Amino acid sequence: PLKEMAQTSPNQRWRVRLAIPNSLPTGANLYPQDLTREEYATWATRKQVRAQYNVVRRRDATRYADLKAVTYHKEFKPWLIQASDICKEASGVTKNATLKKYLTALSESLITDQYLDADVA
Repeated sequence: PLKEMAQTSPNQRWRVRLAIPNSLPTGANLYPQDLTREEYATWATRKQVRAQYNVVRRRDATRYADLKAVTYHKEFKPWLIQASDICKEASGVTKNATLKKYLTALSESLITDQYLDADVA
């Protein structure tokens, strides 16, 4: 797959492989579309919502104001596994040791939400 992708731009490669939409819904799919500022402000006093890699979901779609925080690696698991696999594949192809280390760390970070290791790699 990497050889086929080499003939397209980086932006096109990620959009095709990860099916990134050209436009995002209200709340960018990180918050419920019907979430109000007041509802969020009331609920956001909890520590977990302030975590950097969480999305906000309703526990029960029929209950207003029953919100929960879900980590990225759980909410976006299918896509993050795919991105992780691409990073693993790319790390096996590169001859650059620094890039290999970064891609390996990023691959793991995508499925654990522990991005600091990749950031400092």
